[in-house]
Amino acid sequence: MRSIRVASPPLRQCCGAPGRGSLLCPPRIAASTQAEYRNEIFYPPYWYDDASKPGIEAINNNIYRESVVQLGYNETFNVTWSSQLTGDLGAVPVTGASFVAPSSVTHSYNPNQRVVRAEVVAVDRATGTLTLRTPPHPNVLPPQMLMLFLLNGKTYGSARWLQLVDTTGLASRPQR
Repeated sequence: MRSIRVASPPLRQCCGAPGRGSLLCPPRIAASTQAEYRNEIFYPPYWYDDASKPGIEAINNNIYRESVVQLGYNETFNVTWSSQLTGDLGAVPVTGASFVAPSSVTHSYNPNQRVVRAEVVAVDRATGTLTLRTPPHPNVLPPQMLMLFLLNGKTYGSARWLQLVDTTGLASRPQR
């Protein structure tokens, strides 16, 4: 009987989150002379759980796609959510929310990639309204375009874009 030794595959250097809960992974780095151009898309188990995904209908009564919502630091804002499957307001529970900075794959390293949990101030399932608070200052999350995800346990809904702007002037001060 021959024994076969299987080497573990090389680790991925980076994966990007396109905004719908999947992960886009570039090719593995292999010690070969042949270039690898294929990408892989990973769909976590929650991807297929449409009945549990919370969908964002509006941010501060601004229906998505009309314009990008701008928010300042330590500011509360309202998110209207519904079930992505049925469209019923407040039909699925929301256990949290996350701000996610957009990813990049330049040189396989992105020091700005981060996920910051939003503070949940209030939840009203009857009206499907969630009140959240933005991070307190630019040291937690720099001013930029962000994706906002609502979570139901480990299930992410689709992201909506918003812009975090510096109304405090702290981001423009030199660091000591």
